[in-house]
Amino acid sequence: MEGLLKRARKPEKIAEYEAELAVPPFPVPLAYLWRAFWRLRRRKGAGMSGREPIEWADLVAYLALTKTTLTPWEIEVIEDLDDLYRAATPTIGGGEE
Repeated sequence: MEGLLKRARKPEKIAEYEAELAVPPFPVPLAYLWRAFWRLRRRKGAGMSGREPIEWADLVAYLALTKTTLTPWEIEVIEDLDDLYRAATPTIGGGEE
């Protein structure tokens, strides 16, 4: 996307690309949840209907193996991140879930 922005000449295209690239800053105090999400996500496969969701068994195993304790709201954040990831990832056949 940055490459498109650099090559854009028309003001309306520049504004469109800048708007798409504008994101809020990463919430550094929540980085531990981001790391936990990706540790879990990397170990999940994909089926014909898309990415498999992170399941309770995955969370239980992660917590036991890493000797980590998460509160209910922290688990909910990981679930929300997984839902967003799965919604943004196309299925194997190239369609939308």
